[in-house]
Amino acid sequence: MPERNLTVLVPSRNRPEMALAAVRSLLAQGLAEVSIVVSDNSTDERAREELAAGCAAFDGVAYMRPPSDLAMTDHWNWAFSELNERFPAPFVTMLTDRMVMRQSSLAGLLELAKTHPGRVISYNHDAVDDTSTPVRLRLEDRSGRTLELSVEHLLERCSHMYFHPCIPRVMNCIVPRTVLEAVAERFGSLFASISPDHCFGFRCLDVVERIIYHDACPLIHYGLSSSNGATYARGVRSAAVEDFQSHLGGTQMNASAPVPGFHSITNAVVNEYCFVRDEAASRKLPPVDWTRYLGVMARETSQLEDPQLREQMRALLDEHGWQGKRLRYRILRARDAGGLLVRYPRPFLRMLRLALAARAPARMARAFGDEERRMTFPSAELALAHLMQDEASGAYVHVHLLPLILPPGAGLDVGRTRI
Repeated sequence: MPERNLTVLVPSRNRPEMALAAVRSLLAQGLAEVSIVVSDNSTDERAREELAAGCAAFDGVAYMRPPSDLAMTDHWNWAFSELNERFPAPFVTMLTDRMVMRQSSLAGLLELAKTHPGRVISYNHDAVDDTSTPVRLRLEDRSGRTLELSVEHLLERCSHMYFHPCIPRVMNCIVPRTVLEAVAERFGSLFASISPDHCFGFRCLDVVERIIYHDACPLIHYGLSSSNGATYARGVRSAAVEDFQSHLGGTQMNASAPVPGFHSITNAVVNEYCFVRDEAASRKLPPVDWTRYLGVMARETSQLEDPQLREQMRALLDEHGWQGKRLRYRILRARDAGGLLVRYPRPFLRMLRLALAARAPARMARAFGDEERRMTFPSAELALAHLMQDEASGAYVHVHLLPLILPPGAGLDVGRTRI
């Protein structure tokens, strides 16, 4: 039997078809050194039976269930405890039941993990947006570069409300078992609070000094219409939101954030940042910049679909002094943009061009070089099939990377890799 170097956890809840799609994408990688474990936290008996039968039909795919219905955070803690006991491996990652992995991606990521022992290897993902019809693509910028990033610098950027996808949220990274042990030893568990992925990410950054970020999208995220986070961000109710919030008990949503009442997906991220900052003894996480915090809350809450909720958020902003901070926030944003334009005019102008393309009529998208981002599909299945064909090519320098590598020394380039 080949040595198992990586264990991949696929947690699922009442989405057997999607969980099995995730499993198939992992099996398609063709890696004998990878263990695939499905943890089924479904409440629907038919969903449990379908997922168990589907896993049994695959050779070498393990299926397990917690002893009772668990909240997401509790389920993940239980599942990782089981992995540690039953499926030990030097590296661990997660693929949720609304993700698939592009073919031939995992081998390169695992090789990066072996090349940089003890380092977390994080990466990004594209998405299929099926929250409206026609279905659209959400394509992330990518360069193909591999960077070694300073955690101190990354956390400073987080305190300025810049939460880059490189933050290791367990489903977007390969984690050495030694790092998992360090997180559990320092905090008593891997996951806590309300959003376990971001909670783990900031706990992880508290125990390591540098991470490796591969600036590519080996993963594809889909099923946003059934996502708790995606529907919460839009300010609409859904079965996923109801199910998630039913497990909060007496815990207030975003209780650790500076202003819990802001209905914003970034406020949920800030909540985890502040939760970990309060519990960590290291004091590595700087305090959140108040002006930038209010600015991001103003920007995000203005996009809420519910007009009554938008109006409530405007009143909450006024209550916390946004009118007095608005000008300062704009000056900070202009200073950030001006600095990038002066030092890196070409990638900055590319970003500006894409921003204009996103707002231009569809027929003008080709002129801006943004035709793929504006493609539409009659179904999520067709959009997903399109993205699975190949990953988009990238430019070597992107504005989205500059905050990670500036000032010089914050990020070290360790290669450009096709994965």
